[in-house]
Amino acid sequence: MLNKRNLLFTLGLTGAAVIAVLNVCAKRISTRDARLQRKALHRWEGEGGNVLTPAMPVKDELSQDATP
Repeated sequence: MLNKRNLLFTLGLTGAAVIAVLNVCAKRISTRDARLQRKALHRWEGEGGNVLTPAMPVKDELSQDATP
């Protein structure tokens, strides 16, 4: 009976350790993904993405060059 109890205790402790390691890995991956997403967004905005360009007046070249 003592051997079964030790085996179950060992399996439970090992399972808890595996779950803890997987949680740490998942947190690192999500942090890395969030950091890369912020970096990509910053780069995209630095290249002119999501920036409104001011409205330029439309030149009517025909009215200036046309001679009657």
